[in-house]
Amino acid sequence: MEYLELIKKYWSMNEVFPQSYSISCMYLFLLESWDKNNKEDFEISDYDISKKLTITRVSIRKNRKKLRDLGLINYQIRKGFPVLYKIIPDYVIRKGKEVISVAKKEKTVSKSTAKQVVSVMPSGQETIPQSVQMARPTIPVTLPSETKEKQFSKMSSNIPSIEEFIAYAKTLNIYKEDLEEHLKIKYETWKENGWITGYNKPIVNWKQTLKNTMPYLASNSNNQSIFNVPKLNSIPKINRPKATYNE
Repeated sequence: MEYLELIKKYWSMNEVFPQSYSISCMYLFLLESWDKNNKEDFEISDYDISKKLTITRVSIRKNRKKLRDLGLINYQIRKGFPVLYKIIPDYVIRKGKEVISVAKKEKTVSKSTAKQVVSVMPSGQETIPQSVQMARPTIPVTLPSETKEKQFSKMSSNIPSIEEFIAYAKTLNIYKEDLEEHLKIKYETWKENGWITGYNKPIVNWKQTLKNTMPYLASNSNNQSIFNVPKLNSIPKINRPKATYNE
């Protein structure tokens, strides 16, 4: 299915199951990324999505879970790497017992694969849709448990801003100006990995963790190239000692 057809299909689905602006915006962004990647599965980090769509990472996690439950996408979370996304073009929109045709190929649905996703109340009002029929995913999916999500939400409230992070580093005696770029990289790495260290340990007290990490950053920044040979005129002059006896 082509990119423009999927956009039309999404808006047809949205008429039946209206979605929030944030979810619609993220789906269309993922759809465009998929099209630019020659309609193949693609990788993109939460940081890049947050930066381009100006939405929080908490919203990104909720949106992609909702899109997965609707059957529009699938994804795989891999620790230390960007999230791998898969666009599912052949999802089916169902309303009660009647299939809503958004493409000619979807007029008939096999009973073994189709599922009823919307129940109708006696008053005729629809309940909130549970899911939309989706094809079997080909990507193995590793989803965090609810406990981990709650722990991350609690931990994310303790994550400082980059300005606060750098400001605290400047109060430490070991701080030097050439460390600032290293600190920014370290901050983004920890944040991208879910606010955990390189040893896969959650950062509970970020100030203490930063204080313990600073010596290693300083050591790396002080490593000089083997080509930094001192100039001849910088070699100190050594005077001959005075004789203590007559020669």
